[in-house]
Amino acid sequence: EALMIARQSEIPGFVEFYGYESRELQLHIRMVDSDTFQAFSSADQYRKPEKLMTYKRVEQFNKSHYKDQLESAEESGMIY
Repeated sequence: EALMIARQSEIPGFVEFYGYESRELQLHIRMVDSDTFQAFSSADQYRKPEKLMTYKRVEQFNKSHYKDQLESAEESGMIY
């Protein structure tokens, strides 16, 4: 958890959130539509499109269609 302050980002169309106690902690976000937002973790990454993160709204958590393919830590050998 972190207390953050919002301001207009130097990246056009984005809002910057930065840490109240640490300005190095930052996130630049913009809404694409009502279900999608995009984010960069720093203004420096703006010039690297592969660093752009896109998030979609989900209706329910832990309802992945991959659930049947997942192994427990014991099944995968992580716990002996």
